[in-house]
Amino acid sequence: MKKNISLVVAFLIIFISFPALALTPESGMIGDSLTWKIKNHMLTIMGEGDMPNWKIGVSVPPWYNRDNVMAVEIKDGVTNIGNGAFSGLRNLTGVDIPDSVTSIGNYAFERCGALTDVYYGGSEEDWNAIKLGAGNECLTNAQIHYNSAVEEEKPEIKTLSVTTNGTDVLLAINDNTIDFPDAKPFIDQNDRTQIPIRAVAEMLDSEVAWDAENKIVEITSKNDDIIALVIDSDIMTVNGENVKMDTAAIIKDDRTYIPVRFVAEAMGLTVEWSN
Repeated sequence: MKKNISLVVAFLIIFISFPALALTPESGMIGDSLTWKIKNHMLTIMGEGDMPNWKIGVSVPPWYNRDNVMAVEIKDGVTNIGNGAFSGLRNLTGVDIPDSVTSIGNYAFERCGALTDVYYGGSEEDWNAIKLGAGNECLTNAQIHYNSAVEEEKPEIKTLSVTTNGTDVLLAINDNTIDFPDAKPFIDQNDRTQIPIRAVAEMLDSEVAWDAENKIVEITSKNDDIIALVIDSDIMTVNGENVKMDTAAIIKDDRTYIPVRFVAEAMGLTVEWSN
């Protein structure tokens, strides 16, 4: 009996010490009247009434520190954003706040350094009337779009899915399969996925330039980010900053191939892998 109890205690210690071993919920209730869900990197809060207050270190929201959350959508009817509500969402770039919200709690957007855009359903006057708690500099430093900013203005979250089935490599952007009519993706000798640059760049509305003399391929994204790779080099530059890769861009069968993960992430894509 004592042995069994010891095993249970040991398991609980491991479970608490290593929370990644726990099952991570993707939806549920918060408080008495609100629900939440995470889908396609979007955290959505729905219902009517106030969000609970959390105190980091004592109690945390169920999505706390989730790296897969890149956008938050708060539906109309939510009246308060609780203390510490979105603290630690370091990959959060955009948030929708309805004009039903009248207060934002302390440290609700603490450590959200990637936050660039806030889409608010009311006017600038309404926004200034919101009771704003301390520790929300990440929110106030973001660009505020008033009056339910136009849908197409919102930064689109793009996911590049890479699927391998032994011999073939299949790619899709936001579930839209990329067609490779001649040159195909492949796994290189470093066990990294290489893709022909032009097919992906065109799907992302990016421009590709080729410097044949210096063997440099340069990609300019629609956001004017410039990514340059030298053939057979493991150094990539992003807006002039060097990034070391664990493989190199290559030329194969007169086609330029680039390592998918490094370039995709440099272009702002989230990369998902499956076998």
